[in-house]
Amino acid sequence: NDRFVLQNYNLAACFEVVNQPESAFLSHVDREFHEAWRMMLIAIVMRSDLSSHYEELGLLQTKIAAPDFPDPTQLEHRLTLLSSTVRLAEVSWGCRPQPTFKRWANLMVEELFMQGDLEKQIGVPVSPFCDREIVSKPRCQVSFLLVVVNPFVAAFSAQFDNVKKELVDEGCEANQTFLQAAIR
Repeated sequence: NDRFVLQNYNLAACFEVVNQPESAFLSHVDREFHEAWRMMLIAIVMRSDLSSHYEELGLLQTKIAAPDFPDPTQLEHRLTLLSSTVRLAEVSWGCRPQPTFKRWANLMVEELFMQGDLEKQIGVPVSPFCDREIVSKPRCQVSFLLVVVNPFVAAFSAQFDNVKKELVDEGCEANQTFLQAAIR
């Protein structure tokens, strides 16, 4: 299986830890609850793949526009909120204060470059944003903020007014301004 490799690996590692006697926090629940928890965790983690980012963003925006969202009795609403929270955690470095933001932004670009280096070594086409010889770090970072982080954070924070100022105004927008100044 070469689809969602990272997500499948993370789930396998998670279940390996959870099944250890010292980590078996679900040992006191019945089989039905355990299976429901397992299936929900799998659904949430599988939705975290970046290839489904725009689908998940559209789903979140659609759900937020519905008058009955969030309804905790609806499984799809719970999955949407939980998977959106995981995705937000994954891209939240784009909203952090500048010292933290710069460190994570550089790590993100370096990870892309290492992927491009490997792709060159094995003779396959280099993925977008992964060629260190032609990609500008600040341009790549600001593109990621504009295309991936900002739209998702804005949609998520629309549901939770108390985080908008910190995440969007003081976080993403400040970091975007910082990067755009570095490009000039």
